[in-house]
Amino acid sequence: IPYANGNMSERVAARELDLQHAFAIAVLQALRDVVLDMESIDPYFDEIRDANENPTIEG
Repeated sequence: IPYANGNMSERVAARELDLQHAFAIAVLQALRDVVLDMESIDPYFDEIRDANENPTIEG
């Protein structure tokens, strides 16, 4: 997970979630441990999209 691993900025993560910056930070912090715990369980964990590699197109 790019954000949880420190590879993605809070601003990019907020944009990807389509949330206000402050609210996105609260959500990301609340879910960080849960998401990281899922790495050993979720067979699709490695397929989580990295917004830095494939940004959304706004238009």
